[in-house]
Amino acid sequence: MSKKKYILPTIGAMVLVASITVGQVRAQGNSSGALAQTIAQKFGLDKSQVQSAIDDFRQTKFVTRQQKMNEARLKRLDTLVSLGKITEEQKKLILEEQARLEKLHPAGSFKEMTPEERKKIFDAEKSEIGVWAKAHGIDPKYIKMGLGLERGKFGPRAADRKFDWK
Repeated sequence: MSKKKYILPTIGAMVLVASITVGQVRAQGNSSGALAQTIAQKFGLDKSQVQSAIDDFRQTKFVTRQQKMNEARLKRLDTLVSLGKITEEQKKLILEEQARLEKLHPAGSFKEMTPEERKKIFDAEKSEIGVWAKAHGIDPKYIKMGLGLERGKFGPRAADRKFDWK
């Protein structure tokens, strides 16, 4: 009976400590530096080692995501080739153009831009890609633009949809 008396207060204390810790992290900002600082203080670790672990985790996650997206891109283009929608040469041209765009706009390059600035760049490139695709005999609907446009109208079945390319 005496153990039951302590369970509820212990759970309450744990919830209180967790909410205070979360509140401290939010008050310091959602940056990984604040997270690393909080974890280091909480568990008595060196902040630089914690920060290094966080950075390693994020980099690994980024690289894995990039690999999966590249595999999906190749699979999608291979499917288009096998369906006769594009040729092997057009597939190569598409991959080269996408590599050029990725080099032009590396990951994270849009983070500091306003939505209006991003839209302006996106619209300009959409026009350029439409012209480029038509010049190479490729239907622009087979071109996927950007890394963040894997969902929605640029999703898995985007090749079969019609878009308003100017």
